[in-house]
Amino acid sequence: TNASEPTFVTIEDPEKIEKGTPIVAGGFTSIEGFEDGKIKGLTREMEISLDGGETWEKADPEKGLPAGEYGVRFAETTIAKASEPVFVNIYDGIINMVDASSFVVNVDGYCPETDGIVLFNVIKGNPTEFRALVANTSTDLVEMGYNELDENGQFKVYIPMVDAGTYNVKVQFRNENGSVSPIYDFKVNINLSEKYIYNIWDDVVSIINKKTPELESKDFEKRFTAYQWYKDGEKIAGATKAYYNEIGGLNGVYYAEVLTTDNRALRTCSREWHLVYGLSLSVYPNPVVTNATVELSTDNGQEHKVVVTNMAGLTMKTTSFKGKTTQLDFSNYTPGWYVISVDNAEVKVIKK
Repeated sequence: TNASEPTFVTIEDPEKIEKGTPIVAGGFTSIEGFEDGKIKGLTREMEISLDGGETWEKADPEKGLPAGEYGVRFAETTIAKASEPVFVNIYDGIINMVDASSFVVNVDGYCPETDGIVLFNVIKGNPTEFRALVANTSTDLVEMGYNELDENGQFKVYIPMVDAGTYNVKVQFRNENGSVSPIYDFKVNINLSEKYIYNIWDDVVSIINKKTPELESKDFEKRFTAYQWYKDGEKIAGATKAYYNEIGGLNGVYYAEVLTTDNRALRTCSREWHLVYGLSLSVYPNPVVTNATVELSTDNGQEHKVVVTNMAGLTMKTTSFKGKTTQLDFSNYTPGWYVISVDNAEVKVIKK
């Protein structure tokens, strides 16, 4: 006898099938998904259609096929008609990573309440979205929505306000077809919040030696027993107290390494100050037509940051110099008022 006439159904949103997902085919068996170029679960008693049911061919379980939309049914036998077909969209969308070591994190650690950049390598698949979560928080990864990957090879994970230490991060990827990767785990170091360090005066930076980083906190239990201060990434010789006094004023990026009462070595996040003590600033000529000379009252041998802004607050130029004087070119600026800031001093000038 001839094969029976199949019954066709329209599925406007075909089900997306991945490895291990069962699909009932004609009520007799299941398809286990798509892996290594083959539809898993096919038997020789089945037929497949690659053109929406126009034509059917005998299934070959060992035959490699591209991912795509397929019709599957049981072939006609001497005792039964062909079964009603099932149409499914099978995607080769599994995203495989190397392992947890493929995640490259910042060796200096991350700061609370920031977006930490993580690098990664993909060996199979084309992820377009991700979701990531620092563990030991109240949120579950599966409850989170996906974010677009800024570019292939890196993503950002939000670092919540947690105490310093080593934390587990969970991340999952998804491609444009909706296929998802396994959930991967890797570890990051989170530093003490920048709120732990503050400037007492223009020339002194100090650390809050409490369990919590708030100056007004009533918690007086000491947390740290040893200190080492750094400036612009370099260790400051002899700066081993709970505070550091910079002669001439704070002028750079500072952080501290500390030892806790329970013998843990931690570091604070960095803070930047340009508070040169007793610095005064003059600019001439004022008004300026082309070039202006910026002169400081003293030369303390440090590098000074210069920022030029217009009266709308828009930054026109940022530079730096050492010594007492430097030149600024105003020839391309439109006439009007400008503010020249050097460290913690500023002067208004007029451009003619």
